[in-house]
Amino acid sequence: MWWVLVSAAVLHALMTLWLVKGAKRKPAPLPLPTAPISVIIAAHNEASNLAAHLPSWLGQDHAGEWELIVVLDRCTDGSKAVLESFQKDNPRLRVEEVHALPPGWSPKKHALDRGMTIAKHQRFAFTDADCELEAGWLRGIDAAFCQGADLVLGIGALRSSPGLLNALARFETWMTAILYTGLAGRGLPYMGVGRNMAYTRAFFAQAGGFASHQNRLSGDDDLLVNSAGPGSRVQVMLEPGTHSWSNAPRTWKAWRQQKLRHHSAAPAYRWRSKLILVGFHGLHAIFYLSLILVLFCSADPAWVAVVWGCRAVFSVYMWELTGWQNRNDLLLISPLLDFMYLLYLIVIGPAGMVLPPKWKGK
Repeated sequence: MWWVLVSAAVLHALMTLWLVKGAKRKPAPLPLPTAPISVIIAAHNEASNLAAHLPSWLGQDHAGEWELIVVLDRCTDGSKAVLESFQKDNPRLRVEEVHALPPGWSPKKHALDRGMTIAKHQRFAFTDADCELEAGWLRGIDAAFCQGADLVLGIGALRSSPGLLNALARFETWMTAILYTGLAGRGLPYMGVGRNMAYTRAFFAQAGGFASHQNRLSGDDDLLVNSAGPGSRVQVMLEPGTHSWSNAPRTWKAWRQQKLRHHSAAPAYRWRSKLILVGFHGLHAIFYLSLILVLFCSADPAWVAVVWGCRAVFSVYMWELTGWQNRNDLLLISPLLDFMYLLYLIVIGPAGMVLPPKWKGK
């Protein structure tokens, strides 16, 4: 059993390092001229978030031509009034209203599709209504497009706050980011996060749009990326100043429902993506299972502590190697979070594939 423990630890570490290094890779440059961008945001009764985050959306440090389209999805609050107050001084802000949800559509996908339909430009950038954008976000997306990218995947970070739930939510977000940015950097894109991504109209059409999954509550981001053809040029955007920021769910119930909704898209992934994820998470599970078995069967548990300690040190090294913000306070408890993350995958992952997802708009 010792060889299983050590092998799982080494293989998982090597795969993690391969992913982190992959996220930093850049495709061969294919310089293209700068072009206008349409930023599209779907909002369902988000008056308070719109008031809070519109300044960061409209205040982007980007000299190129761009427009901001906010699609109000059957809003019954003061969202329209908030937008109208900003339109007076921001002519690039456009408002589109959706009054009814057509049969066979999920709310957010229909709103985003409406936004792309009325967009003036051929390049789209997306974030969520509850996200604040760093000032260089749109400039970073434009730079990726100018390097020939069809798809740009950024980091959707979570703000820190006290409590174990916030720590676990941020750790899970970090691990997910390692997976999707690393695999994208290796030419194997499988998902992105809708709060920080961009793509061209041609990429959307080539991926089949939302047609194959337009009725699913989740998947406006990951299933679209998972449908991408092998010739798509993907660029990862990790640079400081290009992140989006949002609050983590404040209750365990809200976080559970969010994660169940996210995992509900997994059955529709391509087999290639499923095999890679099963391999990565399987090594994680084998490590802890064999560690427990060796701990109870070994006459010298000190060696178990050594193996576990080496893996914990490596995890901290991975934190530092990514260089991403808002992580240092998690370093000391990262071994605990690593184990909780595995439990989360074991419980929430399968449940999300069988339980019907819930969303406030439907």
